[in-house]
Amino acid sequence: METVIENQGLIAIVPPDVGPGLRLSGMNVLELVSINEVSHQIESILDLQSASVLILAERFYSKLSERLRDQLDDSVSPMLVTLPDTVNFEQTEEDHKKYVSDLIKRAIGFQIKVN
Repeated sequence: METVIENQGLIAIVPPDVGPGLRLSGMNVLELVSINEVSHQIESILDLQSASVLILAERFYSKLSERLRDQLDDSVSPMLVTLPDTVNFEQTEEDHKKYVSDLIKRAIGFQIKVN
């Protein structure tokens, strides 16, 4: 499988239902379905010198190997930004608070309780 990424600073890896909207913004978008394809593309992106931000659908992030998630979490360039997946998102207030708290912890490395 070859990498289809051009040298761009902003890269998005998302499912086909999200890709067209992001593509309108002009960013490099990879519409993928298989977690194997996603893993392969992420490993290629981590090797790129010009990739500064990687937008990754949360549904993909949660299925990655722990090793690859750790690599992404520790990476400074590209910086990981996960795109929330509202398809499976519970709508209780407690779920929202936990979700936001988890996002903050991933972004800054500290657990903050959201009231």
